[in-house]
Amino acid sequence: MRKIFILLITVFGMVATVSAQQEILYIGNQDTTTMLRSDSAVIAALTGMGYNVWYAEDDSVNVTSFDFSPYDAAVIGEAGSSSKLANMVVNYGYPLPIVNLKGFMMRYDKWNWVQN
Repeated sequence: MRKIFILLITVFGMVATVSAQQEILYIGNQDTTTMLRSDSAVIAALTGMGYNVWYAEDDSVNVTSFDFSPYDAAVIGEAGSSSKLANMVVNYGYPLPIVNLKGFMMRYDKWNWVQN
């Protein structure tokens, strides 16, 4: 039992070390002073786990010049707009792994996930 406990501590320690070096793009639909409480809670949790979290409004991601290269993954907050976030899919073809906190909002005619 003691060996398993030491192994788990070692593994979680390595995961924390790796995650501390990862850059996460968090996409919401409001500025940082008026963001939803759920957005700030998720950002705080990710930061607490050691991730570097960068916040962007969905308006800023809805341009063809947005640079996704500094980020290892993206988290789409529950209030993100499918129309505004479609550029990430249509023009860039999912440039990085995405965690979508409001999956039911993505309209079929924007992200092409399903056929009508």
